[in-house]
Amino acid sequence: MSCEVICCEVPEILRILVENSDGRLLDKLFSFLTTESKLDYYLAGYFEKILEMLFKKMTVPMMKYFNESGPQLLSRFLDHVDNYSIMQIIQRLMLPHIPFNNVTEQEAEALAADKSLYQCNWSYSVECCQLLFDWMLSSTDGDIPLHLSDLLITVLQLSPPETLVIKFLCQSNCIDRLLTAIISEDSEDADLKHAGDPYTSATSISLAATSVLESLNSRLFESNLPFDQSTSSVNDFSDEENCLMAKDQIESICNQMLAYIPQLYAVLRKYVESNPCEPFVNQSRALVPRLGHRGLQLVKLVESMVRLANTDTDEMLCSSGTLSACLAMFFKFENSSFLHLSVQRTVCSIFESDKNRT
Repeated sequence: MSCEVICCEVPEILRILVENSDGRLLDKLFSFLTTESKLDYYLAGYFEKILEMLFKKMTVPMMKYFNESGPQLLSRFLDHVDNYSIMQIIQRLMLPHIPFNNVTEQEAEALAADKSLYQCNWSYSVECCQLLFDWMLSSTDGDIPLHLSDLLITVLQLSPPETLVIKFLCQSNCIDRLLTAIISEDSEDADLKHAGDPYTSATSISLAATSVLESLNSRLFESNLPFDQSTSSVNDFSDEENCLMAKDQIESICNQMLAYIPQLYAVLRKYVESNPCEPFVNQSRALVPRLGHRGLQLVKLVESMVRLANTDTDEMLCSSGTLSACLAMFFKFENSSFLHLSVQRTVCSIFESDKNRT
């Protein structure tokens, strides 16, 4: 009932909650996160509903509160990121802008003059990006790495190329940590012998790292698409700059991936030579090889590497046998349509590429 009263959007109530008492009522609202036990899912849903309304109706004071609270408040959110409602709130705040409506003309002019008034600066903070990255690669809870990888992937897909999150993930130490987690021996059981078993933390971290790196490669590929100067204007110069920046980031990432490709092949070879996952029984009661989530994500990672069109990476993928392993998996796992689609796109990308490409 309290949630419904607040969400009636009565201006006087919202001003009292957000702007009066020097933020003490907002502090009390966010004290909901100050607990070591798991959050009640119903209460977390009400909490999310109230914040979504406040983001739209009280954008400027709410963003000021989040920006002043910074990494300390984000850390309290991350304590409960296993809760879907909390993850959705973090994801909304990490996007480069928060949509809002019902603003006056004066407010619209003020916001246009200073975008920081209606933006949460977490996605522009190195500390916040580092917090998310560290939590994803070090959590002992099997669900948290996968939740945070979904969050980072959404931010990657919806953010402009110059966003700090993308620049942060392209750093050499981040790429090394992602690749190390992907090929970690601790995650050899990442597809699990029994499909019904819960993911271990090593399993989740390996899957999360693979998904994030694949998404980062795909995002850089999109940013590196040919720039058509004939249809551009003077204001589009930043697009050309972003394209050049993406080229540099791609080259840097590809140089780092070279040393890990033989190890990636060693993991893929196990899917060809043996069955890391137990087979499943189809409708005809025949045993069918099961690929598993990790196997599929590794093939999609190879696909993203091919799309980057880097000569050194291409040569290593061929000489190490990685591409051959993906083709062998195509024929071994006859019932995995997602695998077939990924290998098909990889082959088509090679055939349709520049004629000078090896």
